[in-house]
Amino acid sequence: APRGSPNRPKTMQTAGRTEEHPAGGDLDPSDGFPEQGEGIRVSRRQFIRGAAVLSALAAAGGGWWGMTRHLALERVAVPLRGLQAPLRIAMVTDTHLRSGGALQPFTNERMVSEALSMAADEQPDLFLFGGDLTSETFGGGIGSARRMIDLMAGIGPPLGSYACLGNHDMTAQSGDGILAHYASSSVRLLKDEWVVLDTSAGPLSLGGLGYCGSGYEDAAPLRETNSPRPRILLAHDPTCVLYLDDLDRIDLIVCGHTHGGQVHLPFVGAPWTPSPAYPTYYRGLKALTPRSYIYVSRGVGTVFVPLRVGSRPEVTVFDLSPLPESGEERESI
Repeated sequence: APRGSPNRPKTMQTAGRTEEHPAGGDLDPSDGFPEQGEGIRVSRRQFIRGAAVLSALAAAGGGWWGMTRHLALERVAVPLRGLQAPLRIAMVTDTHLRSGGALQPFTNERMVSEALSMAADEQPDLFLFGGDLTSETFGGGIGSARRMIDLMAGIGPPLGSYACLGNHDMTAQSGDGILAHYASSSVRLLKDEWVVLDTSAGPLSLGGLGYCGSGYEDAAPLRETNSPRPRILLAHDPTCVLYLDDLDRIDLIVCGHTHGGQVHLPFVGAPWTPSPAYPTYYRGLKALTPRSYIYVSRGVGTVFVPLRVGSRPEVTVFDLSPLPESGEERESI
């Protein structure tokens, strides 16, 4: 598979600290209180303290803005059984696109376009979207969802673009309209089904789960595949691992939903995520069995509040490589 541009540099977040002035005590004449008729005079000490406070606020504000808006390109190398040659997949998820200009605090079209451009620049063989096109509040809704689908259709990788539904997609206001727009788009929506892709690395099974709320008990169609070819499952919520039988039969599950916690603290992790799979599966690559993996993306957008701490938005690139079989035949589903 072709290889794209090199990894983009990441920024470091810096934080300032302010010191409160103690209450009480005698006034110091050097504090520069004005005499009647004079303008306000600022002493050197006041100026230094003021500059320190402003610097701290600027650093905190810049850190918030950078953490929330500065996309990271995450490269994930995964060996797959049955793959005959390298294959590249790009994934974007949880865009939560809202209408509004560049200063709109939630995800706007400029940020989404940048994420999709980063994905396209990597020249993927296949593009995946993990659900949650938009949110119903603060400028979200069916118009933003349709726009997001149209933007994804512009990527056009050789093996096509595929998507699954997220919980924010299946609302009373937008659900039917989103399904109809997917049906007329080149982006194919997968709902509890498998498709077989004829790739340069050999045949590949790609599955997609419909979002089932609290559970995936109705995932029976995913057990219909009966072939030794490699299998990748696209699911919005990592909760699926709690309901799917025999995870060793699926090589790679790719998800979103959790936003990596959206707030991820040093030595603590995420205080909470909206998934029963937390805290085991809520960000990054994890082994489910010795031969299968799950990857949970931090996604692009935000919900509830337009804030990320320690959990930068991401575009994910999976570089898949062949894993030689150890002489044993692979089980069939």
